[in-house]
Amino acid sequence: MSVDCVGHPMASRGQLDVGPTASLRGLVPGQSGTVCAIPPIELLPSLGVRCGKRLVVMARNVAGGPIVVLVDRRTIAIDRAIADKIALCLDE
Repeated sequence: MSVDCVGHPMASRGQLDVGPTASLRGLVPGQSGTVCAIPPIELLPSLGVRCGKRLVVMARNVAGGPIVVLVDRRTIAIDRAIADKIALCLDE
């Protein structure tokens, strides 16, 4: 189950793009997007991964390790299984 951001205040103000989406796991370094759905994991919001936040993929571990992203000028690592459940509205 994921938390859909459609009911998020940013979506109701038209600030949350609902264009093409992809999972965070599917992005390559340099790609970015705005979070439009997240799994119900308590740690994610405290790390800055919330609806409406922009994430930039910085690195991917080729051996199946975490995906490193930039959010709010902070670099964090997200497990691939969790990254697969984070949906992003892609930047054009």
